[in-house]
Amino acid sequence: MRARRIDLARWLPYASLLLAAAALAWVAHVLAAYSPGDILRGLEQLPARSVALALGFSAAAYGALTLFDYFGLRYCGRTLPYGRVALASFTALSIGHTVGLAPFSSGAVRYRYYTRWGLRRGEVGLVILFCAVTVALGETAVSAAALLLRPQTAADILKLGRTSVLALGIGCLLLIVGFLALCAARRSLKIGRWRLKLPSWQLALGALSAGLLNYSLVIGAFWSCLSPTVPIDYPTASIAFVLANLAALVSAVPGGLGVIEAVIVSLLPNSDAAVGVIAFRVTYFLVPFLLGACLLAATELRLRMLRHFTPRMDSQAS
Repeated sequence: MRARRIDLARWLPYASLLLAAAALAWVAHVLAAYSPGDILRGLEQLPARSVALALGFSAAAYGALTLFDYFGLRYCGRTLPYGRVALASFTALSIGHTVGLAPFSSGAVRYRYYTRWGLRRGEVGLVILFCAVTVALGETAVSAAALLLRPQTAADILKLGRTSVLALGIGCLLLIVGFLALCAARRSLKIGRWRLKLPSWQLALGALSAGLLNYSLVIGAFWSCLSPTVPIDYPTASIAFVLANLAALVSAVPGGLGVIEAVIVSLLPNSDAAVGVIAFRVTYFLVPFLLGACLLAATELRLRMLRHFTPRMDSQAS
C-alpha cells in the first residue's frame, strides 16, 4: 500500500494563521505572569520621556534587525526589495522574540514569506543560519566592549577579579577577530561530512556591525526603562542585560519570561529593578509582538483572498 504524499504547500497558510493565533494567545499568557497592577505600576513610574525613548530605541532595534535578513540574503546569493525583507524580518522576529526558540519560531515565519517570494528551502535555511551567527557576533561584541571598557563594574556584578574580567573580554574580542580572519582566509569550512560556505570578510564585518548596532539599541531601550527606578548607567545596564540575555537563551524559556527578571534582580539587589524590566517587556516585546502577529494574520488573509478571487476573475474574463 503506497503512502499518500502530503502537500505541505497547501497546509502552510493554515499553519501560518495558527501561528498568528498562538502568538496572540501567548500575549495573554505573558500578561498573566504579572498582575495588571504590576504592569500599571511599572509604566506609571516611568516618565513620559523614558517611555518615548524606550519605544524609539525599540523601533530602531527592530530596524537594525532587518539588516540581519538583508545580509543573510546576500550570503545565500539572493536579493529582494527591502520592503519585503523588512516585512519578513519584523514579523518573524517580533513573534520569535516572545514565543521563544527564535530560530524555529521566527524561522517558520521567514520560511512562509521567503518561499512565497521564490527562495528555495535550502536558501531560507542559510538566511536563518546567517541571522543566528549575526546574533552571536552582536552579543559577543557587546560583551567584549562592556567587559573591557568597564572592567571594575563588570567585576563587581560578576563577583570576579578584574584580571578574570579582562581575560573574558579579550577572549570575546579574539573570537570576533578570529571569525573575521577565517572569513578572509577561507571560502568554506568543513565540519564532519558538512561543508559550510563562509561569508566574505566584508559581509562578515557588515553582520558584526548590524549585530552590535542592534544590541546597543536594545540595551538603550532596557536602560531607558530601568534608569528611572534604579540608579544605573548605560555601561552597567549593558553588562546586566548581556548576562540576563545569555541566561534566557540557555533556558530557552519563551521571551526569557521570569529568567531576565530573576537575573536582573539578583544582579541589582535591594532595588526596584523588576518594575523597569516589566516596562521593558511592554515596550520591546509586547508592543512589537502585537504588531507582528497582526501583520502575519493580515498578510495571510490577504493571500487567501487573492487566491479565492483570482480564479473567479479569470473565469469571468474568459
